[in-house]
Amino acid sequence: MTATENVDPLEQEGEIAADYLEELLEIADLDGDIDMDVEGDRATVSIVGAELPELVGDQGERPPCAAAQRPGAARDRGGGPGEGLRRGGGDDSDDPVRAEGRSRRRRRRRPRVVVGRRRAEPARGRSPRGRRRRMTDPVSRETPPAPAVAAGVFSSRLPLAEAYAGLLADAGITRGLIGPRELPRLWDRHVLNSALLAEAFPTRTTVADIGSGAGLPGLAVAIARPDLHVVLVEPLLRRATFLQQVVEVLGLDTVEVVRARAEELHGTRDFPYVTARAVARLEKLAGWTLPLLSPGGDLVAMKGASAAGEVDEAAPTIQRLGGEVVGIEQYGADRVPEPVTAVRVRVGPAGARRWDAHAATGRGKRGRGSGKR
Repeated sequence: MTATENVDPLEQEGEIAADYLEELLEIADLDGDIDMDVEGDRATVSIVGAELPELVGDQGERPPCAAAQRPGAARDRGGGPGEGLRRGGGDDSDDPVRAEGRSRRRRRRRPRVVVGRRRAEPARGRSPRGRRRRMTDPVSRETPPAPAVAAGVFSSRLPLAEAYAGLLADAGITRGLIGPRELPRLWDRHVLNSALLAEAFPTRTTVADIGSGAGLPGLAVAIARPDLHVVLVEPLLRRATFLQQVVEVLGLDTVEVVRARAEELHGTRDFPYVTARAVARLEKLAGWTLPLLSPGGDLVAMKGASAAGEVDEAAPTIQRLGGEVVGIEQYGADRVPEPVTAVRVRVGPAGARRWDAHAATGRGKRGRGSGKR
């Protein structure tokens, strides 16, 4: 089944509004859940989170982009029925980094869709006019050259890494997966930074990248480590389509794309290793990812300077789930000036317990985090 099948048009239009709100939170650097409620012929998108007053003001003012969406809203803005599947970022756009999504909640569920492996039919969408989208839409941007250190990280697969960087700089920007301002630091901040995480995993194992977005860190790890089976879990159709096309173009036989929320996989799939990059704070991330681990499995969560604080904050939740923090680790210290920081959390021999979202957040329903964004 391709990523474009069985998509509710109202759901697509709700996702458009949710994308705007997600972008707003990224710009303001605020934590919050995107909550999409689909009821009848109406999709309402809102932000839920402790930091919400900082965004909307003391009197609860709501930003215009949080308005409820009705069928045809995307077309009213000049788009067609499939406009929500692709958000162009022209030369004047100033999108933030779109490679990683924040949590988004929804109340109407849909069955998960497995996009498939390389041998599956490519998941391709069509533009409103019916023209089949190309993997590389023409843009006036030049992919920055790979730094010298990249040869040591990717070895003989450096050409694949360069091709992936080219796709990020081209289709990744035009489709709104990364922002144009990220282009000069595409290698240092994104591709190389993600690939260094490959040191965290033993040989010939499986790693699931939750909320993969544009494939960071999962695709970079898969290119650097062809011995690994990498599963990219990404709920948003636009991003899952991009991931599947990259897998097809680069011929990555060891990579699988699954379009689903993390919690939709609870009880149906498990992995010895799970990773995520900038999806949510560790407390929330643990709730979504620890139930995906095989007994004795590890979550390797990419974090920055906030790692120690997030560990302290998440410790009670991690313990309640049956996990323990192994430590805060760094990778690539001998290769780059700023090594990658990651928190390693391990579940016990019995595996992880399911997350009681109400106990963890005090807000009832679980956030969507790696879920369908």
